[in-house]
Amino acid sequence: MALLRPEIAHLDDPSYQLFARGRESQQWSARQLIGTGHTTLDEDTVEQAWHVASTSYYAEQAGLVAAAELVSETEDCALRLSFATAVADEARHADAFLAYAVARGGDLAEVHEDGYLDELHETLSTVSHLEKFLLHTTLEGMAADEFVLLQRIFAGDPIAEIYRHVRGDEVRHVAIGLDYLRRSYANPREREEWDCHLEEWTQRALRVAKLSEVSQGLGALLGRPAEPIERWFVRRHRARLRGAGIQFWEGR
Repeated sequence: MALLRPEIAHLDDPSYQLFARGRESQQWSARQLIGTGHTTLDEDTVEQAWHVASTSYYAEQAGLVAAAELVSETEDCALRLSFATAVADEARHADAFLAYAVARGGDLAEVHEDGYLDELHETLSTVSHLEKFLLHTTLEGMAADEFVLLQRIFAGDPIAEIYRHVRGDEVRHVAIGLDYLRRSYANPREREEWDCHLEEWTQRALRVAKLSEVSQGLGALLGRPAEPIERWFVRRHRARLRGAGIQFWEGR
């Protein structure tokens, strides 16, 4: 891993200011949010919150590892500094969901049965640098969207406040990722790789995100059909890529 020299003339650029936002972001404590654990939810919904938080613990840990790898792989100084703040954020998120799971159930729930978390971690750890950035940004964006719904589902319980705080960080991570993807896609040296692989990468990102399964689970909790929820996720994902100037696959 090479040490990077900063571009002094670019310290006021938006890319570097994304790091400044992370550096100055407000800190929060999951344990204070949990407090006594008072909830207005019924017992079944609290148990569902415990399971969802347990899954979130592992997902945030996978995001932490991916962000750390991206920090070491990049040759972009502003991006390295920005993603270093994301690594710290992901560690705080994982700890927050662990604290909630322990407060509710004494331990993490068993959530590895379907192999999703193992597949997520393996994929993030083995794909190329550019695909990893696209995949990480896609998953962070969809998580931020999902947390909007989870706040509504678990309103009246501390987990809703935890998701609200975590989402604020995730939105910033998405902004960092989209800024880099925009600059990478506009770079003629990297554009050829994008054009060769974007359709393949996009399909894999949507598959790894398990949108259908996630939408079904959210639909069951909300008492709504899954299909409109899945379409909502995809629309928001496409809008984010369009905002970064990326011409993506239209096959879904």
